[in-house]
Amino acid sequence: MEQALSGSESTPPRAPVTPDATGELHELAAGFYKWTSVRTEDVPKMPVEKQMYSAFRDLVLFDMRCLKGIVPDPPEGCCVLLPYSEGSNFKPVYSNESDKLDQVLVVRAWDSSVAGVAQPKYADTFAVVEVKRVEKVSFDGSSRAVRDGGAVLQKARQQLVRYNRQIYEHQHNRMFTWGLTVCNSLVRACLFGPDRVLSSEDIDVATPEGRRVFVGLLVNLCLREESRRGYIPTIRQHENPDGRYWTIR
Repeated sequence: MEQALSGSESTPPRAPVTPDATGELHELAAGFYKWTSVRTEDVPKMPVEKQMYSAFRDLVLFDMRCLKGIVPDPPEGCCVLLPYSEGSNFKPVYSNESDKLDQVLVVRAWDSSVAGVAQPKYADTFAVVEVKRVEKVSFDGSSRAVRDGGAVLQKARQQLVRYNRQIYEHQHNRMFTWGLTVCNSLVRACLFGPDRVLSSEDIDVATPEGRRVFVGLLVNLCLREESRRGYIPTIRQHENPDGRYWTIR
C-alpha cells in the first residue's frame, strides 16, 4: 500500500500528453470540479451523494485518459481502471446478494477504450467504492440526526468488508483486494487481506496535494504487476458461452 500511495515504484519513460479529445477532458473536469472544489467541512456546498458518484467517475475517467496519453508504451500486464458509468447505485451483474454499490473500479486491458462500465460484475471488480456525505451539524433541538465523521467512516468500512466477501467469492485468483471510502472530500484507500485490513490516512481531494496522492495511487495501481495489485498470476479466469471457469498453471 505504501508503494502504491507514494509512487515509489519505477514507471516507464513518459511522452507528451496528447489527448484525443480535449473537449471531453474539459467536460470531465467540470464534472469532478463540483466535488473536488469543496472542502469536507463546507457541508452546505458539498454535492449530494449521487452527484459524488458521478464526480468520482469523471475524475477516474479523466485520469485514465491522461495516463494513456502520457504512457504510450506501458510494461506488459498494465491495465486501466474504469468506473461504473451511471450516477446512481447499482446491483452488480450475477450478484447473489441484494446489496447495491455506490461505485466500483473495474479492471480492463490497457488497450480498452476509456469509458464508464455499464454492467459491472464482481468477477472483474478491482475495488468497491463506498461514498458517504457527512453532515456535521450542531444539535439545536430541531436537527433530525447528527452524523459524526468517524462513525460514518466506520460504517463505510464495514460495508466494504461485506462487499469484498463477494469479490473473493467471484475471484478465486485474489491474494488481497482493494476498496475506497469517500466521505465528503476525504478518500481512504483500504487493502483487504486474508487476516487484516490496512487503511491509508485521509486523502483530501479538495487540496492540490491530496489530488496528487489520489491520482498517483490510481496510476501506480494501473502500471504495477498483477501480483502487486492483488492477483495470483498462475490462476486465470475464462468465460465461454457455457459460463465461467478457471485454469491453474
